[in-house]
Amino acid sequence: SAANTITGTAIFGMESAFIGKVGDDDLGHLLKSDQNQYGIRSILLKGVNSSGRAMVFITAPNAERTFAVYLGAALELVPEDLDPEWFKGYDYFHIEGYLVQNQATIRRAVELAKAAGCIISIDMASYNVVESNDAFLHDIVENYVDIVFANETEAKALSDYEEPQNKGVQRLSGNTKMVLFEPRSFEEAEEVGRHLKEKRAAVINLHRLPREYAQRTIDFLTGVVFALDGSIQKIGHNVILATPSSIGVHGEICVDGTGE
Repeated sequence: SAANTITGTAIFGMESAFIGKVGDDDLGHLLKSDQNQYGIRSILLKGVNSSGRAMVFITAPNAERTFAVYLGAALELVPEDLDPEWFKGYDYFHIEGYLVQNQATIRRAVELAKAAGCIISIDMASYNVVESNDAFLHDIVENYVDIVFANETEAKALSDYEEPQNKGVQRLSGNTKMVLFEPRSFEEAEEVGRHLKEKRAAVINLHRLPREYAQRTIDFLTGVVFALDGSIQKIGHNVILATPSSIGVHGEICVDGTGE
């Protein structure tokens, strides 16, 4: 969630803020207290309804999870609540996908973020959210959003493509600077390479590939980034980041637990 993500950025020392609306209840007070504890600039307005929450259903044997979301006071946030000063001084603005149902507020937010010079990202939340807000999402992705986070079903819902596996990403990325991939075959590495050539960064999760094909994918992309004078690095277990020369990467992530 956006709340968990912003907590992570604050823990890593980034100046972070969170804008939202909660109820005057124990859950709302707990959220604000937690954010203050981690040094987050907590801009949580008070609403009439109770604070939003989610129920999670985990199904055996694959531990698949299903969310039932109640947004509550979060949907009471209106465009007039937003202050342009809240967006100044920050590099990134991220939109929680479930809130796109509040279209007027999201539109005002991306306008203010763009005016403040922020890089804007959005997660697609779920395929049914995409389907019910299709025209609106296409509009803001086309005109405001730089980075889109979407899983396979969400990308298909937004793009109307079915095959190949990452074809949805191909259409989504026309106005984005980063794409996310979970390839199911080595052949999809060529699609990643195409995005790198078009000056987009790519995060590739290799956990669905057999070890041999995962290594072949890494070898192929290493050659691509070498030709483009870019870079490639491991950022997690079976997760790599590949970037063209036009996108700089600062710092390194320790993934082996040694801290060295």
